Amino acid sequence: MPRPTDILQVMARHADPRERDLTTPALARAAGWSPAHFHRDFQRVTGETPKRWTQRLRLARTIECLGTTDRPIAEVARTCGWSSHAQLSRAMRRCLDTTPSAVRAAGPQPHVRHALCLTLYHLSLEPRKAPMSHTVEITERPAQPVVFQRRTVPMDQLQGALAACLPAVFVHCQQHGLTMAGPPFTRYIAMTPGSATIEAGIPVVEAKGSDEADILAGELPAGPAATTIHQGPYDTLRAAYSALEAFVLEGGHTPAGAPWESYLTDPGEVPDPADWKTQVCMPLG
Repeated sequence: MPRPTDILQVMARHADPRERDLTTPALARAAGWSPAHFHRDFQRVTGETPKRWTQRLRLARTIECLGTTDRPIAEVARTCGWSSHAQLSRAMRRCLDTTPSAVRAAGPQPHVRHALCLTLYHLSLEPRKAPMSHTVEITERPAQPVVFQRRTVPMDQLQGALAACLPAVFVHCQQHGLTMAGPPFTRYIAMTPGSATIEAGIPVVEAKGSDEADILAGELPAGPAATTIHQGPYDTLRAAYSALEAFVLEGGHTPAGAPWESYLTDPGEVPDPADWKTQVCMPLG
């Protein structure tokens, strides 16, 4: 049975959405597995089908090209693996409820691939040795507008929650012309032994929510925060929180609100979980 990291390696090798043949049979051939075997294990590991992943990958690349080049939309469509301008338009309307022209008018959107293709940090990977230590520092942070969805989920369903929340928030940003201002984040509002209430979203220049889409507008608070950078898979991220808690206790500081983590590395581009970097922040009073 392929390991989760095997699937990530396949995704990384074929992450260039300009590659024409990203069908499940083609990916399976490249991996050396049967199409049925590959499809089953890809969905088991990532929580989505290969077709959905490749479509999101192409959409991310297309949005990037539309925002950063002045090439005709039909040319961008062909370069990014769509058969025609019409096929691209249908995919954008169906998946993002927008059009190529509207995306171009919105201008450059950083972190697009992050927002559409993340969700891999919460995979259950084979154990990895966590970094031996974390450097913790206190930084003065400005208030950061954000848009997000709030969910209360069992701890073992965090990946599924992120897979649902982050693309929905990205679609909201596209529909309302909100400019992303940083990598996606997850904020832990409340924790019990078996569940967590999280806010999963994206920093933006100006926040605007939507009752219809269950999107909330808010901000990551201004003020001092203890921060550290964790390197490694999500399974070992607890070490970063432990380092922050020890730093706060030993220094006589007072926590002042819910901590959050920002995903600095796109696992679609960096397939080895040992190289993933996550910033963890704990606001202080």
